[in-house]
Amino acid sequence: MKILTNNATFKLVKKCLDILPKSDNVKYLSVIIVQVLLGFLDLVGVALLGLLGSLAIRGISYQQPGDRVNQVLNLLHLADSTLRFQITIIGLIATALLVIKSVLSLYLGKKTLFFLSRRSALLSSSLVNKLFSKDITVVQKDSIASRIYILTTGVDSITTGILGALALIIADTSLLIILSAGLFVVDPSMAILSIIYFSLLGYLLYIKMHLKVKVLGQEITDLTVDGNQKIQEIVTSYREVLVRNRRNFYSEIIGQTRFMTANANAELKYMSNFSKYMMELFVVIGGLGIAAYEFITQPASRAIAIISIFMATSTRIAPGILRVQQGLLGVKSQIGSATSTLELIDELKESL
Repeated sequence: MKILTNNATFKLVKKCLDILPKSDNVKYLSVIIVQVLLGFLDLVGVALLGLLGSLAIRGISYQQPGDRVNQVLNLLHLADSTLRFQITIIGLIATALLVIKSVLSLYLGKKTLFFLSRRSALLSSSLVNKLFSKDITVVQKDSIASRIYILTTGVDSITTGILGALALIIADTSLLIILSAGLFVVDPSMAILSIIYFSLLGYLLYIKMHLKVKVLGQEITDLTVDGNQKIQEIVTSYREVLVRNRRNFYSEIIGQTRFMTANANAELKYMSNFSKYMMELFVVIGGLGIAAYEFITQPASRAIAIISIFMATSTRIAPGILRVQQGLLGVKSQIGSATSTLELIDELKESL
């Protein structure tokens, strides 16, 4: 994870965490821990889907279940049941676990973002109060448009932009580790190949885009501030603008700024879609490669069981990698506006 090894970014994330009161930090970290533990529901669900594939192929070929399968069937008190009943119950349990995990993750993610959004509003209010309690030289140090951006969008970048993304990154990274460990227990060679394949894919996509995303994020910040500044100028000095006949000049400048901002925003959104479709493409290619490898090196019944586990795991790993990558890119894109707000916070502390 480059975001965790990059010293400057790590310090910035730590400063964002330090802004929250200790009680809020405890709540924030508690939710992250719960989301990490939910990854084990995915692990059990995926394992049961692999068991389902093994039962199905052995039932079709009239083979007896293996030792591991028998252990699970005995644990679920299904050893003496018919094959159809076993498949039905195991399928329902696996589906229930995966659905419950997804629903709980979605619910906790929503609660986390709402929690951080409320803290963002409180932080904005607090900063406004502290800023306007200072001398006029401190208040007017930067332009009005810049101050507005720092006190609103910049605060949102710290809370929902960086801390919100960080919670999802940690949860999804832990999920990838848990599922990879489960794969290693089932088939070490497949686990190693899968880990190398998906890690390399995620890393290459991240390397390709993270610098560009950071540049685009800073560009959007600068253009937004410049555009707001021009609008403020024309509104506050409209009479002078009218007398000097400079309305067309301001209209062209504001139009150009908005056009450039729109292009940067569109490119930023396109990059997230690019990652999604590239991940889908390479999951299919990876699945075919793993299938070929397993059928060459394993008996058909075991190969199908392992492929079932791989495909089930891929439906969790691929989106997880994509969310981690987009979370990292999201943090990069928020650094510019967050840094400005953090500098204001430090400035207000120093002037106390």
